[in-house]
Amino acid sequence: MKKLFLSVVALMCATLMFAQDNTTTVDQRGSENDSDVIQEGEWNTATVKQRQTLNVSDIITKGDYNMADVDQKGDTNFAKIRQGVGNAENNLAETEQDGAFNKSIQRQLSNLMHDAI
Repeated sequence: MKKLFLSVVALMCATLMFAQDNTTTVDQRGSENDSDVIQEGEWNTATVKQRQTLNVSDIITKGDYNMADVDQKGDTNFAKIRQGVGNAENNLAETEQDGAFNKSIQRQLSNLMHDAI
């Protein structure tokens, strides 16, 4: 019984060591705003701020150490950020929209250190 317990503890520790450490912050004020964030990899950060109404943001981050930031003020704005394929790392994408009916699409699909602002 003791061996079984120790085996289960060791397995749980190994699982925790491979856990992802990604951060997502979404701050929405207004009505009918929508934000979707998907992160695969480690140490990725996504931040979304939406003010007013009907703003949409869509972020997908793959790889490690990527940063995506969307700041929307106004009505009916759209922002899409795609970062990485496989092991893409150290990418930065920022979108700032002020006003109405703005659209932004950013794609960073290479491997290392690209900025899109």
